[in-house]
Amino acid sequence: MLHGVWRPEASGGSFLFWAEQLDDDRDFILNAEDLQTRLPLIQGRSEQISLLLPTVDGRPLSSSEASDEAELTPVPITATAVSPVDAMFGLLTLDPEEQMGDDLRYWQVASRFTLELLARERYVPSMNDKGESYWQPVFAGNDRHRFARMARSMPPVCRALLPHGAPPAGTTLLESFLQATLDALSRQSLSRWEPSVPPRVNQGNRAQAYIWLLSLTSPRSETPTVRPDQRLRQAVRRWLEPLQIVAN
Repeated sequence: MLHGVWRPEASGGSFLFWAEQLDDDRDFILNAEDLQTRLPLIQGRSEQISLLLPTVDGRPLSSSEASDEAELTPVPITATAVSPVDAMFGLLTLDPEEQMGDDLRYWQVASRFTLELLARERYVPSMNDKGESYWQPVFAGNDRHRFARMARSMPPVCRALLPHGAPPAGTTLLESFLQATLDALSRQSLSRWEPSVPPRVNQGNRAQAYIWLLSLTSPRSETPTVRPDQRLRQAVRRWLEPLQIVAN
């Protein structure tokens, strides 16, 4: 049975596919080679991670098992890590007949939410105080209520990745996934854009603003830090204020 967990990172995040074997006579976790065979269209890197899963006497319970004696214990997992773009491709192209856990089906629903936000243009360019640019989803009206419902319904195993101290809130994890996947797909769609430099954009705040916009069209790993001055940060903040009011 296939599973998946989202790992927020400063660089945008990564998605981790893993699989359990439901046969009691075999190891609980599918090894790296067999996992890749199950995911022929997904190219990623193999990693060892740790998930907080229900166990009895040190033995992880399968998804079909339940026990009053179960306790949450860190379990080593072999996973395949992929980028946000590859995560979207993988989640949306999995065979519907494939055995999947509730966690993976949840992230499939979240992936479709990302596509809907993109199709309806519910996103804006933004910037944090470090000068890092990113595309930010806008949750307003029905989208805001939908986001809240999805965050509340997140399966506990989606929040089981260690080490993170206390498990992250569902709202935090879901927002991270939606923001990272929307940002990555937006950058990919704009990667072929070759803008010309507008007249008189060669100094001061105009130059910084132009560099900021250009940084939204390249992969996040290649995006240079703009290091904006206070005026540009305030200008972007003021520009986004009406959207914050609508979203709230």
